[in-house]
Amino acid sequence: MAVVQGNKALTDFTVRSGERFVSQYYDVLNSAKAEMHHFYGPAAVVVWNGFPVPASSLQAFFSSSLPVAKFSTTSVDCQPVPGVLPGSDGNTAMANILVAVAGEIDYGKNVIKTFSQTFLLVQDTSKPKAVFIIASDTFREVGATTE
Repeated sequence: MAVVQGNKALTDFTVRSGERFVSQYYDVLNSAKAEMHHFYGPAAVVVWNGFPVPASSLQAFFSSSLPVAKFSTTSVDCQPVPGVLPGSDGNTAMANILVAVAGEIDYGKNVIKTFSQTFLLVQDTSKPKAVFIIASDTFREVGATTE
């Protein structure tokens, strides 16, 4: 497990990791919703449009509760959040990542809605290398436009 040191290195690591996560997350959301639950930790806190979704129900939620739609992002902001994970040398300081996303959802038939989604990503300590999982996810449709 590498320790990220210095503000520039931490910022670069956070942005790279957060942007890679966003790209993968929305690619899978658009193409393989049944696989979305793999992004989430076992105790993830998920709120979708004001409704809590238990982590144990995420596969069913993404597979059958979400309508067919195409998600696209218009802005992504990634910020480091201090965190401490146990390492072989005791406690090793690592960054968690707060990711704020804005974008659009195309439901077809000229209906496009805007959305905001905020994630807290934490490192999955069960993996041998740095892999992030979602600890918290808050999604909200915030507006609608018609083409």
